[in-house]
Amino acid sequence: MLISTLLVVFAAIFDGSEGSGVFYVPPAYTCPENQILLHPCKCTDESDDGITMVCENTNIASMAVGLSQVRTKVKTLEVTDCNIEKLYGDVFRYLDITNIIIKDTPLIEVKNDTFIQVGDNLESLEILNS
Repeated sequence: MLISTLLVVFAAIFDGSEGSGVFYVPPAYTCPENQILLHPCKCTDESDDGITMVCENTNIASMAVGLSQVRTKVKTLEVTDCNIEKLYGDVFRYLDITNIIIKDTPLIEVKNDTFIQVGDNLESLEILNS
């Protein structure tokens, strides 16, 4: 793998064509090609630290269906303007999430089991204007 990467870099820099020798290196974590599977959520950014997901104007059941299709690291999950009063169950359970932001959502209760298996990787949880 390292040898093939070096060969690509070498070829891009010394290919003899005119130009700056600058080439695009895609981020380590990219949005799924078929984003319809993530509905009602969507992938809005890609990076070497993970993707950014936004779930907006939905409920917990629909959000859980969309998030269950995520197969990559999530740097930030933003839950905005959703109809969620109780956060519970396995909605985040099998995801590798670093940051969760819940805002403008009438959240009243968070059950103890909500962050099982997510807590190992979760660095921040922000609940704003709820």
